[in-house]
Amino acid sequence: MISTLLTRSLKNNLIFLTLILPTILVSQEFEINGDFEGNETDQLILTYHDLSNEFVMDTLEITDGKFQTKGIVNGVQRVYFTGKTSSESIEDPNLAMFFLGPGKIDLSLKENEFKNIKVRGSEIQSEFDSFQKKIKPLRDEINKIYKEFLLADQNKEYEKVSQLQTVLRIKNEEISDLEIEYAFRNPDSYLSSYYGNMHKRRIGSDSLKILYNNFSPRVAGNGNTQKIEDYLNIETMALGDKAPSFSSLDSNGKEIDLDSFKGRYVLLDFWAGWCKPCIKMHPELKELHKKYNSKGLEILGVSFDKDEAEWKKNISEQNLDRWPHIFVGLDNVRRKGSIPQLYNVQPIPAYILINDKGELVGRYLSASSERNDISELEKTLEEIFE
Repeated sequence: MISTLLTRSLKNNLIFLTLILPTILVSQEFEINGDFEGNETDQLILTYHDLSNEFVMDTLEITDGKFQTKGIVNGVQRVYFTGKTSSESIEDPNLAMFFLGPGKIDLSLKENEFKNIKVRGSEIQSEFDSFQKKIKPLRDEINKIYKEFLLADQNKEYEKVSQLQTVLRIKNEEISDLEIEYAFRNPDSYLSSYYGNMHKRRIGSDSLKILYNNFSPRVAGNGNTQKIEDYLNIETMALGDKAPSFSSLDSNGKEIDLDSFKGRYVLLDFWAGWCKPCIKMHPELKELHKKYNSKGLEILGVSFDKDEAEWKKNISEQNLDRWPHIFVGLDNVRRKGSIPQLYNVQPIPAYILINDKGELVGRYLSASSERNDISELEKTLEEIFE
């Protein structure tokens, strides 16, 4: 029944897209006009994906407290707006996120207070803000627990850290469930397609097909729904399937071929220097490498860094040259045939374990629809090698 509905939906969408194709470029145009308050910032950077899904970094000059830009956007998407940042953290006071889509949008920004950005003219941003007010009590609770977690971590109260990690995971899953419920209840909402794409692994293929099929025609034509469709069209590998082969040059210029690792277990570590959770996981990976490398475990880093110079710098700074690394690059993550696309990996950190026969035997963190964490990986390796 689900497959029949999905097929019918795809046919309807193809007819719909054929009809609107001549006007799609016009309908995807956006215009931003903004006011800026501050003396230390000369320019702003808007980061988004264009119609070809290429990564765009648009520099906006500030003149007399005003800035503006135009462009063509790949549907409605959440974008980054940065000023004079002092770190790569998403918490930086000069970094903001908002929803950008076709049409005219007015922005108001203040130096060092980007989190208080005011957005006018964005339907999806208004909808997002309204939904955030409803879940604010739960967000406040999570923030309170997170502060306790940081304090416990600082004081090396490891048992409490572990307990609070579990509580945080459960609370964040509650928010994810509310966002998924919102997506199913609001099929004519661009925000629903955003949440559907963000949680597509958690939703599961069968339910995701139902969600996709129920989107209204206007929502079905945007970038987030296209990503859901692409995800559904990729044959998701099951445990026991042969791992897709690939070859690439490592950070030392040596060719790395996955097939050359046969006879040993390989853990693919999808990471980037800008990904703070990835960096936080590396001490545990080092311990696993130290413990099991002599018994048959190899780790292979797959980088989502922005450029190769930054990638090599991050390897050195994190002292990760004890195992090989290959560069994919942030701009190439979604490209057909890329390693992340072959393994259906996008959010990071993500780990994939391949056995000595070249078969996929485990998916962890963002690579796992079951949200298997690092402790599950440790248990698996212990069962294999101990």
